Amino acid sequence: MSSATATPGAVLSAPRSVSPVGRIGTFLSGVLLLVALMVLVAVVVAGANGLRVRVEQTGSMAPALQPGDLVIVKQVAVDSVALGDVIGVRTAAGQVIVHRVQRVDGAGGALRVTTRGDANPTSETWTIPRGSEVALVRGSIPSLGSMVDAVKGPFAAFAVLIAGLLLALSQLRSIWSRPA
Repeated sequence: MSSATATPGAVLSAPRSVSPVGRIGTFLSGVLLLVALMVLVAVVVAGANGLRVRVEQTGSMAPALQPGDLVIVKQVAVDSVALGDVIGVRTAAGQVIVHRVQRVDGAGGALRVTTRGDANPTSETWTIPRGSEVALVRGSIPSLGSMVDAVKGPFAAFAVLIAGLLLALSQLRSIWSRPA
């Protein structure tokens, strides 16, 4: 004879089983969420340390930098620029030219910095006031800039935000629906 009693109105159900496809989907969405959080932390830490990113647009620095590479730069005083550094200089039109330093000459209150793209046959000379800043290239990530360009703009940012929220909600749903 059994001593178990049922509570009136209680519904007994078998534990929910999750299909292998559901488990894989939950695992992959968790990994994707973790990667997204790691990228967010990396961007915040980089920004706090004065690093910025730009997308290389031309092949003038090939093979070191290719069109579509994500270039990581830090603003530095022009006085600290050395021969061989890769720097970005803003033109009067607002365009940033990223080339390698070939020569630095000091004259009074300004420096004459000669740069040339690795793939270019000619160089250019910039007169930059001392104390001004230029963008010093600290590194690059091949091809990632193309993806950054693809998700620029308000619609793409909104789509990424919605996708992130849906991913987070999916993870929360899977956590909340687990049996205790």
